[in-house]
Amino acid sequence: MTDEFRLVNDEGEPILVPRSRFDVLDDWLPNDWVREEAEVDAWYWCGPPQFAVQGFFERWHDGNNHERQVFADVYERLWHHYEAQLGAQEMVLKR
Repeated sequence: MTDEFRLVNDEGEPILVPRSRFDVLDDWLPNDWVREEAEVDAWYWCGPPQFAVQGFFERWHDGNNHERQVFADVYERLWHHYEAQLGAQEMVLKR
């Protein structure tokens, strides 16, 4: 299992936050997300397929326009698609 979750902070930046700061109440994930596993340390990664490109977030943090646009597009689509479901849950921070 991964030791960190990637969250979007108040500035819209995808940041890593220690998993230990959260209690997972529901392990539901969208059906189209990719899950990659490594046998070493029982590590896994999951997320939208557009983010499953090696170095995606490194290039995002380097200011690459393509990665930033892909991230913004995926984030907006995810939010709009799941807004009603997520917005009704007490533990989800509102946008």
